[in-house]
Parts: sequence; structure tokens; C-alpha cells
Amino acid sequence: MRCSDQTVTIHNSDGLLKASPNRVQVCRGNSVALKFSNRVDVGKARTKHQSSTPTATWLDVVSTSPDGIMISVPDSTTPMEYKYSLEIDGIGLLDPRIVVQ
Repeated sequence: MRCSDQTVTIHNSDGLLKASPNRVQVCRGNSVALKFSNRVDVGKARTKHQSSTPTATWLDVVSTSPDGIMISVPDSTTPMEYKYSLEIDGIGLLDPRIVVQ
């Protein structure tokens, strides 16, 4: 796999919340940009690691931009699949995946 930053498009509108792709592969030291198709007020979207995944506080991010969320994967991250949630207030909750190489 060529190591580069990855982008996930988050389709967000009334009654619709979908990640495309739902599962993305990224290398340690790179990042995953969650790009909203519709702007979201700052602080109204957040990601959180799932309890079924080893503690991965790097997945706990609150939006600081109306256009998306940036998830940075530390160099020290154990390669494996990580489950996390994406919640946008008033729209819904997703459970996408990041596979760290």
C-alpha cells in the first residue's frame, strides 16, 4: 500500500448519514479527513473510539471546522482495524472503520 493521507466523504443531510468509503486503510503517521457534504456547525460533530477497540484516544476528535474532521494516526499506533463512531448532532450516528497499516 502506498502511504498517503486518506479522505472519507460524509454524506450528511436530513435523514441521511453515510460514509464513503465506510472502511479506509491508512498508514501510521498519516491522517484521515472526514469531509462533510453539507457544512456542520463547529462542535456539532465528533468521533470517538469504540470500546471494542483498544484505547485509541487519537480517534476522539470534535469538529473545529464546518467542513469536516481530521483524524491523525500517531506513528506509534498498532497496525489493526479500529472501530469508531461518528456522530453529527440532529442527523445521526455511524460506525465506520480505519485500518492502520
